[in-house]
Amino acid sequence: FFKTFLLVLFIKMFDNLEDEQNRNQICFTCKTIITDQFYLRVGSKVYHESCLQCAVCQIALDKQPTCFLKGLQILCRQDYYK
Repeated sequence: FFKTFLLVLFIKMFDNLEDEQNRNQICFTCKTIITDQFYLRVGSKVYHESCLQCAVCQIALDKQPTCFLKGLQILCRQDYYK
């Protein structure tokens, strides 16, 4: 019997121009340098706004206030609770 561990991740948008140490961040999904003004961070990984998607339905998560982690997958609320 295993308990499901719920980890709600709050998606936070960062201003890439504001913080000098965040320059040359590599997007975890597409593996390219993030040169956009804004990027998203989930845990220790960073993403282009357009690259952060639900692993199941591929809905963009850039406009969502939260996402969920199940194993190594980032999921939207709907797919997490399926």
